[in-house]
Amino acid sequence: YNTQVNNDASVSMSARGEQRRLESIRSNAIVTTPTGHGPVVRVGVGVLIVCKRPRPEPVFVDKHQTSKHLDKVMHRENCVLVGVRKNVLGAGCLSLPGGHLEMGESWQECARREALEETALELGEEMKFVSVSNDVFSTEKHYITICMRAHLIDENQEAVNLEPEKCKGWVWLSHAELMRWPPERLFLPLRSLLYEHKYTF
Repeated sequence: YNTQVNNDASVSMSARGEQRRLESIRSNAIVTTPTGHGPVVRVGVGVLIVCKRPRPEPVFVDKHQTSKHLDKVMHRENCVLVGVRKNVLGAGCLSLPGGHLEMGESWQECARREALEETALELGEEMKFVSVSNDVFSTEKHYITICMRAHLIDENQEAVNLEPEKCKGWVWLSHAELMRWPPERLFLPLRSLLYEHKYTF
């Protein structure tokens, strides 16, 4: 009888311990790597928000029927939202919206949350995986970055800089405009997307 009681008590304590462990994980209270063992690799999610925006296009037009001159007309072209980082890792570099993957989040959930928190933009339901990059910034900063492609619920939405302490502002740029930036001025995940994966949109 005593043995049975002891066994039942052990099982009960074990179950309670497991429950507490799961609750800690859900609340992001524990880290999978023991403390004191040095830096850990983090997971980030970048959001490639694609939207058609007006862009000037140089064309030759004949206004006087006698000579042609260079003029510009507006056309709509796929662009992505980018901003210059400040006071954070990669300060001064052009970057996509994004941030850390939180405990229990899917990549899509993280992309949607970060876009809303940083830009006030609401993303549509459809979202696609684009790439993954291994971004080693230093001996203490190492990220695995997931890039997700998304579209806006309403293309008339305008981005708002909700974290001015981290970003100088948001702007829509075409692929050609992005490629005019020096590679060293692109945040490492964006540089990897454009130059290693050779991604176009």
